[in-house]
Amino acid sequence: MNVFNILSEFFHAHRIHLLSEFRGGSKIGILLSLPLFLTACFSSPLTDFDLARTSQPASLSLTPEFEGQLPEMKGLKENSGFARLSFATPVEGTSASDSIVATHNDSFGSSALYLLVFDQSGNVQPLFPVKTGAGTGNLDWEDAVALGEGRLAVADIGDNWFIRRTKTLYLMDFRNISPNDFRPNVLKMTIAHPGRGVNRNNYDCEALFARYGVLYFLTKEKGGSRLQSLMLPAAAKAFAFGTASSVKSFTLLPGTVMMNDRGTIETGSLVTAADYNEKGNLLAVLSYRRIQLFKDAAADGGELLNAGSLEPVAEFELASGQLESLCFLDENHILAAAESGEYQIFSISVQ
Repeated sequence: MNVFNILSEFFHAHRIHLLSEFRGGSKIGILLSLPLFLTACFSSPLTDFDLARTSQPASLSLTPEFEGQLPEMKGLKENSGFARLSFATPVEGTSASDSIVATHNDSFGSSALYLLVFDQSGNVQPLFPVKTGAGTGNLDWEDAVALGEGRLAVADIGDNWFIRRTKTLYLMDFRNISPNDFRPNVLKMTIAHPGRGVNRNNYDCEALFARYGVLYFLTKEKGGSRLQSLMLPAAAKAFAFGTASSVKSFTLLPGTVMMNDRGTIETGSLVTAADYNEKGNLLAVLSYRRIQLFKDAAADGGELLNAGSLEPVAEFELASGQLESLCFLDENHILAAAESGEYQIFSISVQ
């Protein structure tokens, strides 16, 4: 691969991040972006386009239903992750039939969550931003996932230049939020990938999903994505999935929780987001321009111990900018969005 192609594919993969740092004048961001540039010059870049596509049986189909744009929200520069929240009673300003989806900024953006309301006609409106408070810095927020009623997890897990020894997971409880009181209770955890050698356990990672009370991460790698599971400690699991909140305001969970490696999913592309639907036992995986569906053959309510039990059943490519956000709106609909630019948003039906 010649230097021109390397630089071209590098800037395609990282153009939004670099432009945002230069436009914003962030000296730290610019300096941290330099290793990406050097890596692109001296090694083969990580892109979708030089990867072999996985052959998948068409037992399900993905059909676009509408395409639109995310509404402008002050402070949201690069959306990177979707999570559909569920509430026992409608949040003020919404109805029972509306879907509330949380999104957030990518690296070095504000550590706030932005709530969006999708109605049954496909219209989308901003609700209000959620300030997550002190202690929830955004080094590289990459994905979010819904947990129990009114709760989600935000994963600060990005590591484009492979220098992070540990990552951060924020568990948040939104059950008492309103336009006048919109600060969630937060439990902060330090997590780490399984080792890649004696003194190295760093992976680039952008995708998070929850399955029957266990969290899973999909690494961003060439040729396939490592599936890694995270069993929450008892206190964290009770906060994330229980009925009563044992955390007030902000709490730091001591220690580091290690992930477990569960094998490789042959995605044939660089994974940027994921979500799991327990009603259909389906895993949706997003890459720069592609959505893939995997049927979970081991949906027994226990921990997923082997990535080989995930059977590819459908895929669809979208004409879009770089896709970074994805979630199930319900068991028959997937929401996906580009991270910046025109903020394209897609609703995809699963049949």
